[in-house]
Amino acid sequence: MAVRTQAEWDANRRKVKAQAAKDQKAEAAKALKALEDRRKHAAELNGQPVPVPAAAADTEEAEGTDYASMLKADLQAELSLRNEGRNEDSQIVPESGKKDALVAALQADDEADTEEEA
Repeated sequence: MAVRTQAEWDANRRKVKAQAAKDQKAEAAKALKALEDRRKHAAELNGQPVPVPAAAADTEEAEGTDYASMLKADLQAELSLRNEGRNEDSQIVPESGKKDALVAALQADDEADTEEEA
C-alpha cells in the first residue's frame, strides 16, 4: 500500500475539482442546447420565425472559461490535466508560475484548439 503525501492528496483534489468544473460546464451546455431546441420547436409549432438570441450568435464568448476567476492552484491543476498524455513539445508551458501567465497559457491553448477545429 503506497503512502501519499499531503501534496499528492492536494494535487489529486485539485484534479478532481477541475474535472468536476468541466463536467458541470458540459452539463450546462447540454441543458442550454435542450432549452434552445424546445424554444425553436415551440416557435415552429406556433408558425413564428425563430429568432437567434444574441448569446448564441457569439458561441466563442459563450463557451469561454473565466480563468481569471479561478484559483492559481486550480489553474495549475488544469494545466497538469491538459498536459497529461501530450508530447513534451506540445505541452502547455506558461511563461512563469504567476496566475496571469497561467491564464494566458490556458487561453492560448483554448484558441489553438478552436483554430484546429476550424
